[in-house]
Amino acid sequence: MNATKIMKTVVLSVSLILLAGSLSPGCSSPKSASEPPAAAKEPATAVEAPQTAAPAPEAPAEALAEKEEQEKAAATQEEEIQDDVVADTQDYTPQLRPYAESPYAANIDAGLVYMAEHKGELSCNWMDYFVLDYLQRKFGLDEWFSAKELLDAEALSKEDSVNYHLHARLVVPGHRIESKEVPFEDSFLFADYAPGEEEAFITTASLKHVGVPLSRFMLRAMYCDVEPVDSAYAAELVRLVMETDVEGDPNNFEGYLATHLILSYQWLKELGCAEALDELANMEENLAEVLYKIIRVQNGITDLALEAGALLHYMGRLDVVPEELVEGSYGSIAQAQMDNGAWDRNGGTRPTPSPQCHTTVFALWNLLENALPDAPDISWLR
Repeated sequence: MNATKIMKTVVLSVSLILLAGSLSPGCSSPKSASEPPAAAKEPATAVEAPQTAAPAPEAPAEALAEKEEQEKAAATQEEEIQDDVVADTQDYTPQLRPYAESPYAANIDAGLVYMAEHKGELSCNWMDYFVLDYLQRKFGLDEWFSAKELLDAEALSKEDSVNYHLHARLVVPGHRIESKEVPFEDSFLFADYAPGEEEAFITTASLKHVGVPLSRFMLRAMYCDVEPVDSAYAAELVRLVMETDVEGDPNNFEGYLATHLILSYQWLKELGCAEALDELANMEENLAEVLYKIIRVQNGITDLALEAGALLHYMGRLDVVPEELVEGSYGSIAQAQMDNGAWDRNGGTRPTPSPQCHTTVFALWNLLENALPDAPDISWLR
């Protein structure tokens, strides 16, 4: 039942309850104190229309019976509301389950339901559902785990709406930035850019002016087949990855910088842009080694470790990880799942757990890769 129907049902239930209350004995309105007694009223004149006799008051037994029926109707309506609320939650229970033979099938079920039920919460970003959308397509999951079913772009803030649009190629086939007129001032990414008089709206060509370096690398890679990148871009990407020290605390910024730059490389490769860049030749194994190093230094089921593991799967480079570690990691991931179906961002390294959709979706990615190793390789960018 949708929100409008639920609201109408609630209103109907309240109306029935109020109506039932008005029929209760002793609930009629008292007469005004200023109303004269019947004997003091003037007799009707000859010119007055004859008054219709007032209907006899309803028998108390009949009133009580009607009240009881209406209360039952109201209770039935309330039960329907409760049933529908439960049904909305149960609707997310996976039905297709191509991973059913996996020893971690129940973990995957619970994680998927958590993602669907917590959409729109502060701990669940729209980008997390762009990742889930890819998993839905790659592994043949139920359609209700797709971005178009779980995300409402119209409900996002202006800034999030712009970012959603810029990255929408991940979920919308054939998406182009120019499909929507977005003023530069609507995005903080262009806060330091002064567009020319003829540049009213953000275009693919203007992505090279994005003021946040990491976002600039990622967005330019995402549209490299539309607006090519050059050797300077490729050389800087490689330099940043290889010079970044990923050692440090769990979920350190440097680790995320490396994973997102490596993701940019993979998008360049996916779109056929990497082949023309000599700077990227023979770099894939080195980049995969960086991801494996991140997993080692994280030393636990943290958000960053799960992201690095998922990207190794995405690149098809699990060969850099010793086989015994690969096999043992999936059981550790499953064991780290929380009772509510989510995964803790900090992998249990802090006293208070922090369940997040970002951590959960990357845990799911790893478990699904283990469950369905022969799933077809598909392009994330559409």
